[in-house]
Amino acid sequence: MLERIESGIKPEEVVPSEIIFAEEEQARLHRDILAVKVPPAILRRLDFFVSQFEFCDYAATQFEYKTKDTVKLAGSDWAHLTSLETGKDALKDVGAQTRNGVSVRTLMEANGNRLI
Repeated sequence: MLERIESGIKPEEVVPSEIIFAEEEQARLHRDILAVKVPPAILRRLDFFVSQFEFCDYAATQFEYKTKDTVKLAGSDWAHLTSLETGKDALKDVGAQTRNGVSVRTLMEANGNRLI
């Protein structure tokens, strides 16, 4: 990468042509991906797993608001909140391993439960 930067080569100049998609190709790929049906039992398990990334115990006192979204919306200091986390095993708690989560809105969209 350093050699590329020093030579003044722009990243877009070295992208292989076979992975550059036209707008219609991208739209078709998007439609094809959304057309894949995932059984409800699998979606439920994925929901549970992904929700672990969104949980933030110190975001609120009410369980429904203990999310990373709440922290962002409140403008809370992320470093301060995470310093309050004690006693958890960060290797086992996937929510402690990420700063971002997956919002409820995103989860509901993925399950076809359109909010709007």
